[in-house]
Amino acid sequence: MSTTIIHESNLMLASSSAGYHGLILEEDGGIITKAKIKFGYTHRQLEACMRAVPYTMANAFAEKADFLAAPFYAFVYSAAVEAVGNIIVPPRGKKIRSILLELCRIQSHIFFLSQIARSLGLTQIHQFCLREREKYCDLFELYCGSRLGFGAILIGGVAEESTDGFLFKCEKTLRDGREFLIEIQEAFINNPILQSRLRGLAYIRKEVVMRLGITGPNARASGVFFGDFPSGSLNNGDSLSRFSQRVEEIKHSLNAVEKELNLPEGAYSVDVDDKFSPRKTNVLTNVEGPRGQINVLLFSSGNNRAEQVRLVPPSYASLRHVDDLLLGVHIDDAALIINSLDISFSEVDR
Repeated sequence: MSTTIIHESNLMLASSSAGYHGLILEEDGGIITKAKIKFGYTHRQLEACMRAVPYTMANAFAEKADFLAAPFYAFVYSAAVEAVGNIIVPPRGKKIRSILLELCRIQSHIFFLSQIARSLGLTQIHQFCLREREKYCDLFELYCGSRLGFGAILIGGVAEESTDGFLFKCEKTLRDGREFLIEIQEAFINNPILQSRLRGLAYIRKEVVMRLGITGPNARASGVFFGDFPSGSLNNGDSLSRFSQRVEEIKHSLNAVEKELNLPEGAYSVDVDDKFSPRKTNVLTNVEGPRGQINVLLFSSGNNRAEQVRLVPPSYASLRHVDDLLLGVHIDDAALIINSLDISFSEVDR
């Protein structure tokens, strides 16, 4: 028996934004007999930072929880502040928010596909997916200047008006997205290498999903359904099912954005300044992000800063099961299994 230490650069932990993450494995003849994933060394005190500044400034810290889902964290935090402050977002602002969130979900899922391809050594498909994802980053850059959507969603609405040029480019990107899925079906989903490597790999049973509180695509891939999201063609809990589920959600989000492009007239936001001070109360809000349900628990203090903010990310629940999933599998599949869970280490180490 030997002990192998694999660091982040070898594991390709794609969602790690910074710092040290790694995995300590014990293997016997290439089969993993013990696994311990390492995390928690880059805790950034985001919640403390959010308490230290006015509500309107705390949005910037919420977004940093997950760089692949920044608009979702901005949305769920803004929704909490709006709830305690009785702020009504204009209908046009709500529609633009929906567009931005679904675009973000698509780019995050495409990034997931690219990392699966990378883990399998499918370099051309990996680059193909990254090229497609850039189109959605272009949309965010056109809208708010940030390619990952930082600053797009604010308390009271959204940062900018949705121009005709932005909507036109959205329509074109949606058409390209449907063509991308057709190409992916042929070159990726029907690929015998992917089928053989992912089918039957790292099963997550329904009872484990319920016990650990796993949500999002990983839960739906195991047959635990909630919300309005579709089921993939497979839902038996293996890595292939998790892959299939995210492909189905890309299709769902493309359709969702198309339905929202006909925007109502009117304002897209209401003004909220740094002196905004809601009543003293607390609220729990949530949203279905790319990796599962994101929760925010907010305690307002009666002044312009929160008394307490608690971000509850979805990745931690999936991360808790990684050590068990790796037992008994070949060491070459370690990175593939972790990438199949689409874990964001930046939101775990928030």
